[in-house]
Amino acid sequence: MKHALLDHQRKIKHEIFNKIKDSHNFFIIEGVSGTGKTYLRQDIINELFLTNDFEIFLMEGDKKCITREYYPIEQCLSSKQNIPKHQSEVFKSTVAKTAGAVPLFGKALESFVHELLNFNDNKFRNRNSHLTDTERNIIFRMRHISKKRFLIYAENFQWWDDKSIELFYQIMKENQNENSFLKNAVIIINWTDEQLENYQDLKNDISKQFGFVKHKLDVIKKDDYKNVLHSMGLKKGIKTDLLDGLYSITGGHLHLTKEMINYLNDSNDQSSVKLEELADTNQIATLIQDRLKNLGATGEVVEEVLKYASILGISFTFFELEKITNKNQEELQHIIKEANKLYFVEQANKKVNFIHEFIRSLFEKKLEDIKTYYYAYAECLKVIKPNDYIARARALLKASCIKEAASLYVLAYIQKLRNNDVIKTEFLEEIFISIKELEAEEYIELMQQAYTDYNNKEFDKAIEKLSWIEDTHPTLLRAERDYLLAMCLTKKIDRNHRQDSVSILENYKDLHTLEAESELWSRILSLLIISYIHINDKESAKKVEKDLMLYLHERVEYDLNAKDKINILRRKSSAVYSISIAQRNTHKSVKYFGPSEEGGVPLNPIQYYFALNNHVANTFVLGKFEESHKDANKLIDFITKHPEVEFPRTETALNNFVLSGIAAKKISLKEGLGIFIEIFKETKSSADRILLRINQSVLYAATNQLEESLIILTGLRNLLINKSNIELYYQYYIESNLMVVEYLLGNKLKAMKLWTSISYLPSIGDENYYRKRHEIIKDIFDSNLRISGEEWLTYIDRHHPDLIEHSKEKSFGNGFLVSDIQFWSES
Repeated sequence: MKHALLDHQRKIKHEIFNKIKDSHNFFIIEGVSGTGKTYLRQDIINELFLTNDFEIFLMEGDKKCITREYYPIEQCLSSKQNIPKHQSEVFKSTVAKTAGAVPLFGKALESFVHELLNFNDNKFRNRNSHLTDTERNIIFRMRHISKKRFLIYAENFQWWDDKSIELFYQIMKENQNENSFLKNAVIIINWTDEQLENYQDLKNDISKQFGFVKHKLDVIKKDDYKNVLHSMGLKKGIKTDLLDGLYSITGGHLHLTKEMINYLNDSNDQSSVKLEELADTNQIATLIQDRLKNLGATGEVVEEVLKYASILGISFTFFELEKITNKNQEELQHIIKEANKLYFVEQANKKVNFIHEFIRSLFEKKLEDIKTYYYAYAECLKVIKPNDYIARARALLKASCIKEAASLYVLAYIQKLRNNDVIKTEFLEEIFISIKELEAEEYIELMQQAYTDYNNKEFDKAIEKLSWIEDTHPTLLRAERDYLLAMCLTKKIDRNHRQDSVSILENYKDLHTLEAESELWSRILSLLIISYIHINDKESAKKVEKDLMLYLHERVEYDLNAKDKINILRRKSSAVYSISIAQRNTHKSVKYFGPSEEGGVPLNPIQYYFALNNHVANTFVLGKFEESHKDANKLIDFITKHPEVEFPRTETALNNFVLSGIAAKKISLKEGLGIFIEIFKETKSSADRILLRINQSVLYAATNQLEESLIILTGLRNLLINKSNIELYYQYYIESNLMVVEYLLGNKLKAMKLWTSISYLPSIGDENYYRKRHEIIKDIFDSNLRISGEEWLTYIDRHHPDLIEHSKEKSFGNGFLVSDIQFWSES
């Protein structure tokens, strides 16, 4: 319910607006609880919103969520996800003018590739190297929500979590950067004085370092109280003794006053109001209880639901309420409507808010058996936010489930390692008892070392560390160890290691083996799909993919991450489905993670990058070269326009950009080869390096540099010979291209020996295509045709067009085999 601002509130608002006109942008509004900070905030936001000059970011701290990282910022941004995303101009230019129209030679080529491959080392990232991936993602989303001037309203700042406060510092510093999108942002902080006792250093630091102008809201004076009562909705006159009594009870607290006004408006006779009862220390609780009793049985249900809601925080969703109370949404809609009539809560879209923190706390105080309620809360989070291990662990601790909480704390630690987050001393202190409880000190240390090795691509070292972790740990901890171990094994190019990966992950195919931990289980199954593909077991991969996809679709209604996971699976479709189905699925994934309109902001920049790269690859393999290269341009442009985002393995995007560009006749063979030469000046060893080398060798051969091509392919083949049981895909591509190069160099006997060896290899894709292509090459060899590498590139196309016509997979040339490269990992 709204009411007009009181005079002193209106004065502060006008002072702030005048300061904004004078280019002063930082403000603090402080005061004890109940002085009207929230009323003033609503009025400021409403007025600035109507000007259409500001994009409003209301970031509200919540006492119950003070331990949830980035809570006020994430809640604010998630509420903006459905806003039309047409404001930014992220995608309006393409790199075609650089790569498609202008020849890439010399310094221009070198600079183009170097910049793309070293985006993670640029000035922006050096300046923000201390930011985590989560923080960079937040900055990215804020940056592209709007071109308007920003108003960031930090409400209840005393209840912000540490991570949010640290990021807030960075936001304020960016405000002072001449080139920042946050330049000229207006930042207003609301905090409650008496709740800042433990934050005096923070208060002083923010005030002094950034030059905030302070405005203090004082408690309503007694002489003004009568006018305040009428201004806030009192419908009748009030006797002096009752006025004095109400002021002594409320102390001028505006929300308490509002409760009193509701009570007085419901009373027929002021003489029946007993001040001695209202003056009791639990006076407001008594008022609330009386109003609930007036509803009879409905009041009891409202009270019970709001007691559960008080655990969720000052703000909550119907999904959360449904899972914590086990009531259906229709029941809850009715109950919340009744609570709204009593002015306990207000509903905005899909969210419900307690009118004030003190109302929430009053219902929280009504909890009789805290353990029961907090266990229900933990179970609710397990369903709705399964990956929020920290919040779940804390809830279980309050429910006295020590062992279960300990396991989740360790999972939270592993999650930070996996996300490459900074692990602070405060967090380690919090989980110390849990580590002791599980005797997991050595486990933690070895997992930390193994993740460091993994991130440094030291896979053998990581495997060794993981082998030292004993099987005596709880199932969930063993599963996290095995997940990392399997990831390391999939990076090895020999089939035996990849078979080991499958064997390890198959132990966790049943969700209940992992105590119904859906985040961990779905992550393991997603990796198992790729592991099956690596050993050429497509049927098993397809079955697991289907099971996982069905499971995730069932969770879409309540699991906030289910849609993301579904579309991550879709972008990996080429591992399981035909290329035509895969291309349709990657298109869906691009549409989901990407901007809703041309020039908009992606839902998730990294996942959009992955999805668009894979879509470029699948479109290329389908033979839609122009379309593929157009999207490849968009991908390269996206990378170059977002230096704040750490895009992994940009050489993958370059590979697909070059292949599609050559096929679409937008890039010459010489230009494409130049890019590959530059790539290998920059990239470190990786699993994709073999495929990149194969493609480079083809471009050497197609530009008639056959000896260079032979050196690369021979080296790769020797590498594979030194490994046992190499993955089939690599072997087929290397030996097929080596066979052709040997023939073109006049070494027909070596070429025929390789041809015979390849004939015994199993199918690696479209069996009819590869078999027929192999037979055509044999006929050419038998004819002793003398031909250059450049001519060979398109010879089969020109003389055997039916090969391409009936193939499910298409590529440029077909005389050589080139490989697209895709992202199959989760992140």
